[in-house]
Amino acid sequence: MKAPPRSIVPDRAPEGTHGPVLGSVGDRPPARRSLSPDDRKLLLGSLGVLLAVFALVSSNVAANHSPKPHGLPIGIVGTPAVAGVARAELARAVPGALSTSTLTGF
Repeated sequence: MKAPPRSIVPDRAPEGTHGPVLGSVGDRPPARRSLSPDDRKLLLGSLGVLLAVFALVSSNVAANHSPKPHGLPIGIVGTPAVAGVARAELARAVPGALSTSTLTGF
């Protein structure tokens, strides 16, 4: 199979292509783009906000990774029968974690 002929006129597309002929990759140095000062400020601000969000989420997860009550005092207001049922349910749900007491007066 024969390759299509190349044009010798600069910036003219050879037959069978749809654009100008470009030199090989090694003919020119790689293009290097730099950020404008406004883009740098935007990038640094975005990274700062991202870092702050990451710090807040990490601290919340670290503090609340396995929450458990530890001897939390609870006062139950109601008749002695209702207080007894509530005390039994709390003791069944989280044994030893909650301390209930009977309040005799206000």
